[in-house]
Amino acid sequence: MRKTKETLLTLFEAVAVVGALLLLPCVLADLVFDFALTEPLTQVLLFGTASTAILTVMAIREGWYADHLARLAGAEPSRSSEQDRRADKG
Repeated sequence: MRKTKETLLTLFEAVAVVGALLLLPCVLADLVFDFALTEPLTQVLLFGTASTAILTVMAIREGWYADHLARLAGAEPSRSSEQDRRADKG
C-alpha cells in the first residue's frame, strides 16, 4: 500500500509542478489571444496541489516522507526505513 501511496504522491507532485510552470504562459496567452486553456489548467493545478498536500501529510504521519524525498533526489534511503519495510513485510 505504501508503494501505491508513494507513486501517487510522485504523480501529484509532478502534476503540481508542471501545472505551475504552464500557468504563467497560459495566462499571458489568455490575455493576448483569448486562450481558453487557463481555467482547466488552474483546476488541474489546484487538484494536484491539494492531492500532494494530503498525501504529504499522510507520508509524514506514517514516517516515510524523508525516504521519498531521498529517492527523488537520487540518494539512498536511510537504514531505519529499510528495517521498517522488512518488518512490515514479515
